Amino acid sequence: MMMISHTQIGLKLCSWNANGILNKISEFKIFVEKYSPDLILLQETHLRPSHTLNIPNYICYRNDFIGVGRARGGTLILVKRNIYHYNVPTTHLQHIEATTVVITPKNLNPIAIITVYIPPTSDDRLFTQDLEYFLQANSNCVIFGDFNASHNMWNCPNNSIRGCRLKAFVDTHDLTIAHPDSPTRFGHRSANILDFAIINNFHYPFTVNSLAELSSDHNPVLLNFSFTPPIHHDNHRAITTCWSSYKNNLNSTIRLEEYAGINNPDVLEEKIQLFTSAVRSAHQHASQPIENTKHPYTPIHIHELVREKNRAKKLYHNTLNPAHKTQYYRLQEKLKKELKKHNQQMWQNKLEALNTRDNSLWQCQKFFRKKSTNIPSLSSSSGVANSDDQKANILALTLKDNFAENKRPGDGSHPIDKEITNTLEKFFTNPPSPPSPPLIQLKFLTTFDDLKTIRPLDQI
Repeated sequence: MMMISHTQIGLKLCSWNANGILNKISEFKIFVEKYSPDLILLQETHLRPSHTLNIPNYICYRNDFIGVGRARGGTLILVKRNIYHYNVPTTHLQHIEATTVVITPKNLNPIAIITVYIPPTSDDRLFTQDLEYFLQANSNCVIFGDFNASHNMWNCPNNSIRGCRLKAFVDTHDLTIAHPDSPTRFGHRSANILDFAIINNFHYPFTVNSLAELSSDHNPVLLNFSFTPPIHHDNHRAITTCWSSYKNNLNSTIRLEEYAGINNPDVLEEKIQLFTSAVRSAHQHASQPIENTKHPYTPIHIHELVREKNRAKKLYHNTLNPAHKTQYYRLQEKLKKELKKHNQQMWQNKLEALNTRDNSLWQCQKFFRKKSTNIPSLSSSSGVANSDDQKANILALTLKDNFAENKRPGDGSHPIDKEITNTLEKFFTNPPSPPSPPLIQLKFLTTFDDLKTIRPLDQI
């Protein structure tokens, strides 16, 4: 079990417009290892259903781009495995893309975490209809992502039409906007705050920061909520017990004949305490903590290159100097090459170390042959299915309905049945004549037959 350390008890969310995640996955894993957010919300993943994305210790829920042409858009949420939660299927939204996860802490009401991406081409006024749906479906929610809306309310230099519409929507519903002080998106000689969170009925203190890290035109944004009760608990009893040693310890410390013939309540209480102490001592001596030996290793030179790249990115964001931008892009490409070399070397070392004596070869092939996927929640007319039994029942009912024979009213006496029968009888009685070949085809065949009569030159 992975143990998680927090500087404060709370909920840590991270939102990032990746602008394509597949070619940045190695750098992204280093970022996750460094900050360890509880939930990670990504926009513009550019993933298709055939793509896979696996981050250690996280469960992934995605809504990918489905269509023809170059992959675009797409949202996903990564949730730590030790957080109680469930995924809510996203209905057909008209103007935004979103993925929803509801976390269910023991000491708090359920909280819906929604990652959203509003494309620039979406309607600047009607997109609030989709936001209204989320507020009606979830009383406590955090809508976090890339809104592509600018307004002075969240420290933008100008007010766009979409920003004014969103400002009016927030004021009408008495919502809170959590935005960083520094820009989150950087364009050509421009900087703006487009990535922020809308909070509904979730009144806890928070901090929000824009981090000059990762390779995208958007910075990752870290939103930290502080709670009095914990949102989740680390398992401090992550131990392994040798039960044969435990049995031997009990046999050596406990004599059952010493517990026979007890008539005095005081003696009984004393014997109970001795028995409890002996059991605990035997369990403690036969147990040892579980240590996680599989720590991801990243070479020191790559960590140094990441820090150097982040410094160059921050310098460019502060100055918007083209020379600093060039230096930042140069370091970004260098980092990609070094990460690619490191991943190739790690894979080569793993393949060379495989053998049949320690079962590493069989474990590797088992990993490739059996890939388990998390089935998301299913939505039907009867409601939302979250558990495996509910999903199985919904699938069974759907298949039953799809393959059931259609029931016609009456015994073939419906007017449409007679019309279909008459149409088929006319077709088979007087079938249409076959179509004649086109004139162009006849002319081509005639010309081709004429060419056959011409002898080649070498036969003259």
